[in-house]
Amino acid sequence: AYQLGGETIRDLTISAIKQFLTSKRSIFFIKTARNAVEERYRIRRYFRSRSNEPVKNYFFVLGTDQSKNAFSNYPNLVYEMENFDDIIIADFVDTYNNLPLKTKVSQNIFRPNCLHFWDI
Repeated sequence: AYQLGGETIRDLTISAIKQFLTSKRSIFFIKTARNAVEERYRIRRYFRSRSNEPVKNYFFVLGTDQSKNAFSNYPNLVYEMENFDDIIIADFVDTYNNLPLKTKVSQNIFRPNCLHFWDI
């Protein structure tokens, strides 16, 4: 796992983000609920159908469960993380009221990894 401003992210995910950012193309951080498994599968199918890119340009941003556990009660998250490597689980409880935190997490990941590519 990789610690970034309180967020724990797998090394492979960070590597994928950095690899895509070096191509200077758009990257998408998608906010989904922890239990929105089918929605994430639909979004993956959409991105795969629209892109011939060898590197994925989308990542799902989630929070923890009510007990502050990243994977408990959602075995699908473990499967998705191991097979798709496109999930970022940040250190806050995943609730509707915490949606602004998902945006902040995306910015925390984006800024240190790409500001040196563009003048923003």
